[in-house]
Amino acid sequence: MNEYSVNEIKELIKNNDCLLLVETDSNSYLVKYSDIADFIVYYNFYVENSDMHILEWQNADKGYIATTRGCFLNTCNSDFRKKIIGRLTDLQTGDAELKDVNYLRPDDFYTYFCEVEKEKNPNIEKKIIKYKNHKLSLSIDTYMNGRLALLGFDNKNDMYDITINLPEMAIKDKSYGFIDSFCKSMGLEKTLLDNGIIKKIVKPVNYNMGCYDLVQFDLKKLNDYDHIGLSFFLNQNQPNLEKELTI
Repeated sequence: MNEYSVNEIKELIKNNDCLLLVETDSNSYLVKYSDIADFIVYYNFYVENSDMHILEWQNADKGYIATTRGCFLNTCNSDFRKKIIGRLTDLQTGDAELKDVNYLRPDDFYTYFCEVEKEKNPNIEKKIIKYKNHKLSLSIDTYMNGRLALLGFDNKNDMYDITINLPEMAIKDKSYGFIDSFCKSMGLEKTLLDNGIIKKIVKPVNYNMGCYDLVQFDLKKLNDYDHIGLSFFLNQNQPNLEKELTI
């Protein structure tokens, strides 16, 4: 079991390969879908005996598609089981030999994803928003449940949380999000609305002890302010990865 080289990671990103995030008792790994059966068995035989939680890296908001007890499936959706059960069973019984499996770390994926985007768009510049007496740059990130996270940084590098993650509140699609109440009270929400970054304020919602605006963002506008961040966000939210998967 070896880590992918830098060039191999960049090829995975350029090819938009289907990856699975595997959380073990001690670490997190990204593994190609086609290697997952071998990874489960190899890891439990030669690294550590560990329960695993598995989800699709590009569809994190769907939640776990499988869990294991050691090298044995515990819970899983039917499509995942159909894809891996034959290979997994043969490996468990010794009727098949383990193949070499490579992996990468989630942090490395983000690092090299940014490099690939910079190589594709070497001259791209980020637009700046004028907010009060500040010049504000926007940074797009992704919450663990796959929703859009938006941050602002002024010329003193002070950070503004523009969005807040309300995982129990439903949203229509990934262009929607909730505005942090402090961001609204200080007038930043209005600035984003005036600049067309927020398309519309849908409605206020009550959550725990707070009230937050549900808004729809203009993703095309956001692309002008953080192309790399938006590209990564969209990479993490692909509803249909139409690829033939052979285990």
